[in-house]
Amino acid sequence: MSWPWALLFAWLVTACGFTLAVTLRLPRKRRTFPLAPLPPALVVVRPVDAPTALERATLAALPGVRQLVVSPPGVHQADWGEHLPSQPGTSNRKVGHLAAALATLPPSAVVVTADADVRLTSELLSALVTPLLEGAALCTAAPRPEALAGLGAWAFGGLLNHTHLSFRASAALTAGAPAVRGEALALGPGARALLPTLGTCAAEDLELARLLHARGARVALAEVDAPAPRGRQPLRQALRRLTRWMVVLQAHRPALAWTVPALFCASLAARS
Repeated sequence: MSWPWALLFAWLVTACGFTLAVTLRLPRKRRTFPLAPLPPALVVVRPVDAPTALERATLAALPGVRQLVVSPPGVHQADWGEHLPSQPGTSNRKVGHLAAALATLPPSAVVVTADADVRLTSELLSALVTPLLEGAALCTAAPRPEALAGLGAWAFGGLLNHTHLSFRASAALTAGAPAVRGEALALGPGARALLPTLGTCAAEDLELARLLHARGARVALAEVDAPAPRGRQPLRQALRRLTRWMVVLQAHRPALAWTVPALFCASLAARS
C-alpha cells in the first residue's frame, strides 16, 4: 500500500473512531429539567463595542429582565436597557467591559453575561441560572447559529452544528478543564472574582474554565443552546473566524487543535 493510501486509511479509521466516541457519549435527547424562575437579583451584562445592524436588533432587552449594556460612550439605544459607558484599556476589550460592569454590581447579584450576537430568551436565562443556584461556579451555553444566509454563514453554521467541532461534541470528549464558550455565561462568585484578572488573555472563557477546574469548582453546561443569528456572512469572514479559533485552540487546547484539519467534517454526531 502506497503512503497516500495508508495516510487516507489512517485518517478514515481515526475519524470513524472519533465519530463513534461522540455518538456514544452524546445523549440522544436533551435532559429535561424544571427551569428555575428568574431570580429578582438577575442582571444580564452585554459587552458591546461596534455592533452590527443585526446585533443592534439582538440587543433589545427582555421585558422584566434588568439588562446592563457596557459600551463606549455614544454606543447605545434606548431599547437596550441600562447603559454603563466603558473605554477599557485592556488588550481584551470584552473582559475590560465586563470588569467595569462587575465592579458596579453588588455581591448578591446573579450575573449572566451575553455577547451582542446572542438572542436572549427566558428559557436560555433560566437554563444558565439553574446550575448556578445548585452550586455551580460557572454555567456555559452551547452556541447555535441561526438565521443563516450566504455561503459563509452556512459553512460556519454547519461547522458548529453538524461536525465534530460542535460545542456539545467537543464538551462530551474534553478531558481536564471543561469546554466553555463565552457567548453566554452565568457567573458564580468565584468566576466573578477571576474574570477581571484575565484582561490580557485572548481566550478568557477557556482560561476561566481552567482556573476554576484547578480549584475544584464545578462548571456546568446549560441544557438550552444560545441562539446566535448570523444573517449574511461572507466566506472570507467565516474563514477569519475559523483562523482565529485555530489560534485560540493551539494556545489553550493544543491536544484538540490538530483534530480540526485531521477530522474536518468527519463527524455528523451533533444532535439537538
